[in-house]
Amino acid sequence: MTKQRFFCDSCGTEVSRTAERCPECGRIFTSVRCPRCGHTGGLSDFRRGCPDCGWIDESASEPVQAAPAVPVVPAAPLAPWVWAAAILALLASLSALWLALR
Repeated sequence: MTKQRFFCDSCGTEVSRTAERCPECGRIFTSVRCPRCGHTGGLSDFRRGCPDCGWIDESASEPVQAAPAVPVVPAAPLAPWVWAAAILALLASLSALWLALR
């Protein structure tokens, strides 16, 4: 039997079977997912292959993937005009506060 390989479901980086998070993207792992049927469970559930479909990583061509704990949506970078508007609003608020306290 060949060694099972585990990959991050988010970025595809190969991880150790005991990894709690991906060293590349930081995704936290709480379970393992079968690449054939999608069954998820703990690492101990997969010791003899997938408990649902029986898939075993004999060829190591289809790796077992570690499933993330919670889907993480990456934040989109803010446009420069949003930053400029936020800074202007902050300056206006500070100016109004300063004038009110004078």
